[in-house]
Formats: sequence, structure tokens, C-alpha cells
Amino acid sequence: MHPNLSISIPAIRLIGNFTTGNSIHANMILKNGFLNYAYELLDNKKFVVVKEVCWALSNITAGTEEQILQFLIRKDLI
Repeated sequence: MHPNLSISIPAIRLIGNFTTGNSIHANMILKNGFLNYAYELLDNKKFVVVKEVCWALSNITAGTEEQILQFLIRKDLI
């Protein structure tokens, strides 16, 4: 959520990288509230921010059943 894109974009990309790892890494991202920020980030005017958030979310939805359910329960993301 940092206003400086040179900080926020690499941070979001790092989250995407963590979500490509094993389920332990993705669970860490979820437990630290990424989904709470993802909705707001999807409304960002910068395409690259939205693209990186979508990539991280797609990695989450390719994860375990529990991770997919955590995503789906966030009704404001559907």
C-alpha cells in the first residue's frame, strides 16, 4: 500500500513469488492479510499494480482447497 510505486510494485511481485512456492509460503501470505489489501489494490489506476495483484491471486487460486476457499469467502473479491 506504499504510495511510491518503486516500492509497492516489487513488494507485490514478491508476494506473487511467495504464492508460487509451496503451500506454506502461500499460507503465510494469506495469514498476513494479503486478501484484505488485494481488493483495494485491484482498484489501482496503474495497470502494472493490478497485473501483479491478479498474478498473486491466480497463484492463490491454484493452491490448496483451503487457499481457494479463503479467496472465495472474500465476497468483495468475487
